[in-house]
Amino acid sequence: MAQRPRQRDYTKLFNAVVPLIEAFATANSSERARVAPKLNPDGLGILRTFASSMPVLAVRQESPVLITQGLTAVAVLGGIDDTRDLTFYLCTLHHSAMKLGVDTRKVFGDVASLASSVHLQQEMRGFPSRPPKDKDLVAFRFREVLTDDGFDLVQDSW
Repeated sequence: MAQRPRQRDYTKLFNAVVPLIEAFATANSSERARVAPKLNPDGLGILRTFASSMPVLAVRQESPVLITQGLTAVAVLGGIDDTRDLTFYLCTLHHSAMKLGVDTRKVFGDVASLASSVHLQQEMRGFPSRPPKDKDLVAFRFREVLTDDGFDLVQDSW
């Protein structure tokens, strides 16, 4: 008999990540550049989980703040991850931001200034201006689905 997947409790995730990204956002640029390299693999994994969860939660909770927090987590990850890998997060965060009516150029531009990676700064600032075929969910093999919990995003296999 198939069991229904256990519903996630995001409280622990938020408690672990939000203080880090808030401190990151208020730090100076040299301090921000030192954050990601100091994180262990578990810490980086938690940030990645946070960044990938925020687009869904933002829509479910109708919270543009979660888009900004997700982008800030991506900015932290930019200190260690390849920018090309981070564009998947940018895609889903952009999609959800558009669903919420967020000014994506402003939010992506504001958060881009926090990234220590110049390549990530450029990608963040430019992502909202990409042609639709290069930034929509299909370009990254994502699709929207409705579950018992509401809005969700699923990535199809390559």
